[in-house]
Amino acid sequence: FFSLMANNIEAFAAEQDGLFVGSAYILNIFTFKNGEDALPCPYIYAVGVHPEYRGQGIGKALTAACRDFCTEKYGVSPSKYRRSHLDI
Repeated sequence: FFSLMANNIEAFAAEQDGLFVGSAYILNIFTFKNGEDALPCPYIYAVGVHPEYRGQGIGKALTAACRDFCTEKYGVSPSKYRRSHLDI
């Protein structure tokens, strides 16, 4: 799946004290409306922060970076997203 979507995925990483502590991804899915040209529909997914670094705003910062990127690159900001609470 990811190899097929390689041109449509953006990745963001969070680093603290030289350590990788979190990441977030954007999948740019295109949708069609009434046969018109494809409209950008970016989706923020897989926002994760290492358990020892949670509660410091890292996930919020990653999500904000993704939203800003979508606004700048695609001219839209993802407004609906779902949170899941998984300890991986």
